[in-house]
Amino acid sequence: MKTIRIVLLILTLLLALLGHNSQANASDSDTYVIRHINVVDVAARRVVSNQRVWVQGSQITRIEAENAAIEPAVKQIEGNNGYLTPGLMDMHMHAWDPAAFAINLSYGVTHVRIMNGVPEHLRWQQQLASQQRWGSTVTVSSPILSGYQGASLHTYVGTKEQAQEAVASAARHGFDVIKTYGSLSAEAFSWIREFAAQANIPVTKHGPHPAGDNPAVDNNADWSVLRGLQSLEHVEDIFQGPLGFNQSPEKLANTASKLAELRVPVTPTLNIYRQLTQISTEKDDFIARLPADYISPLVAWFDGRDQVQRWLDAPAKLAEHNQRTLNYLMTITGELFKAGVPILAGSDAGVLLSPHGLALHEELALLHASGLPVYEVLRAATINPARALAMENQSGQIQAGFTADMVYTLTNPITDLSALSRPDAVIKRGQWFDQPTLEQKRQQAIDNRSLFDEAILLISNM
Repeated sequence: MKTIRIVLLILTLLLALLGHNSQANASDSDTYVIRHINVVDVAARRVVSNQRVWVQGSQITRIEAENAAIEPAVKQIEGNNGYLTPGLMDMHMHAWDPAAFAINLSYGVTHVRIMNGVPEHLRWQQQLASQQRWGSTVTVSSPILSGYQGASLHTYVGTKEQAQEAVASAARHGFDVIKTYGSLSAEAFSWIREFAAQANIPVTKHGPHPAGDNPAVDNNADWSVLRGLQSLEHVEDIFQGPLGFNQSPEKLANTASKLAELRVPVTPTLNIYRQLTQISTEKDDFIARLPADYISPLVAWFDGRDQVQRWLDAPAKLAEHNQRTLNYLMTITGELFKAGVPILAGSDAGVLLSPHGLALHEELALLHASGLPVYEVLRAATINPARALAMENQSGQIQAGFTADMVYTLTNPITDLSALSRPDAVIKRGQWFDQPTLEQKRQQAIDNRSLFDEAILLISNM
């Protein structure tokens, strides 16, 4: 870790003369109506044909059938019998430069949840919320609270006093949710829950199983301690934890039943395991196909010499094991869905060269391949995240009174889910951005990156 800090410091000094980001303020949108449009109603699992959607400022104000005249003075956007889908949400991602949010929005991802927050993320959050910066809006977790001492980007919690201070610090800074790690002791996790409840901050947990004792061998593990969490992350940890690396139908059914009783949503993050599988299988050919500018350059540089290299060096036998494991993680995801566990779409983008924006669409495809019907895949990226974030009365659906965050496609996403990865337009808080504008803004954000700012951010949080 000392070596990494030294390298970053050197890079910072070398880049000190580089310019900083410049972003133009976005203007408020006018009142307008989208005509001849088909509305994807995720809640009702249907497409409502030939509608008008009225937008005023940042809100949807009215939805009605396309069957009456409109005053010529009203601004109109011709929908050309295309489709409006609620804006997508990525519930598990990492970002170390603000271009991530522009890239996400350009692919129809209108809101993201950062899962390893630092104070700078809160500044970006405010800029995005006030439209000083163009991109998806953001929910920001606290720094990771874990049982690892001295780990970079982790805050160690081993005592009640440390738990109290960690939660108090998160509250002072204004983080939206506490991120806890599976390495915490059961006591430490309980203390964090206690103080977070007092501070009225929700908690999320890495690993869908109780903290502390290994639930694979502890049949008396108390799963009720997970009740009330905002979410549980990574089905890979179900395979490693409760299942003990065994593909046991009985253990899986038991685990799925316990999670279903909690009604806590699970974020599978299948995309990131697919990423390492593809790297270990296809090596440099796969990396060559990835968009090079879609994650933080410095993080990509370090990942390329650490985790990425690990999988590039993986022998064929390990690559085959990774593929079998990925297949089983998809089985786990399907079984969780069948048991009634709410599913959240989260890509884990921003690490292991997993590209922002596109990674969520890969996650959606993997959820569909895991057995979730298309409407349930969309629910995992719209209604379920909105509910988990306590935003269900303003986001996640196309309804009057909701924020106008939508994805416009000429192709029906119910028959071709991949159409959402190629939006013909994205509406963010009522502002309509067509495809050329999306491409322009994405490239502008990439071109305006400041390696100096990125290096400072990483150094200050290690």
